[in-house]
Amino acid sequence: MTEYSFSDIINFAKQSQVNSQFKISKEFMFNGSSINPEYSRTLYLVRKAVEFMNNANPIYATLRQTAEYLFALTRPFLVNTATISITNPANRTINVGQSASFTVSVFVSNASPYTVQWYRNNVAIPGATGLTYTLTNAQVSDSGATFYATAISPGVGTVSSTTAVLVVNAVITGFFAWSADTDFYPILLTITDPFNYQTNFSISHNQPVQVPLPSNMLANVYMLVKVPIGESVKTIWGNTPLNFGTIPDSAFETIVQFGGYTYYASRGQISMDVTQPLTLS
Repeated sequence: MTEYSFSDIINFAKQSQVNSQFKISKEFMFNGSSINPEYSRTLYLVRKAVEFMNNANPIYATLRQTAEYLFALTRPFLVNTATISITNPANRTINVGQSASFTVSVFVSNASPYTVQWYRNNVAIPGATGLTYTLTNAQVSDSGATFYATAISPGVGTVSSTTAVLVVNAVITGFFAWSADTDFYPILLTITDPFNYQTNFSISHNQPVQVPLPSNMLANVYMLVKVPIGESVKTIWGNTPLNFGTIPDSAFETIVQFGGYTYYASRGQISMDVTQPLTLS
């Protein structure tokens, strides 16, 4: 049996009749087609060529070549079958002065590149194009804000996450630690906070901080006050009418800030009247 070349098969396919089962009708080829008519005709002809070759002799050397050509013609449309998906950010509840992070993950089935854009209250956030968006130093006015992200992959599509809601509580918590032998300040300078705080207390936003001192606190101890970084920086400390001063002074070190908190550490081992609060204002 004669083995036809690739070009022979294409030419056969282009004839109005190759055999009684291979009659090309323009109406048949283009019925319902949304592709360019010439492109549709080429796809149709090559497909019929593969079919004709396979029926005539499945071991034609040019059968694979013709089939691969058909695949190459259709490859540009494969990207349209790709999918893109995005996970949803979680709602967040924090206290005033804290940070809230919203995170999504994006998956594109054919590994195409994509871009991300975050929105707050349906308005694009400038520069917020990562998988995580973080709002720092949240205030009560931020409570109720909504956040979502969109992912766009050219040639694949656009997808949006669901909306996450931020709740900012007006109640703020501070922390207090004391130690007879641990100097907190040098450790804070290493930007670490490994301390166990013996008590916590409530803070009114941007008001003087009132720290109730533990009744079992010894005299001559190191002290540490930790408050959310969103609070105004305090410059004066006081305990009794005869026990007060500025920050820093002979009692307190310069403040340290990291990790969303402000730290006020005593300069050395000092004594306080535990029947009165330590006030930072």
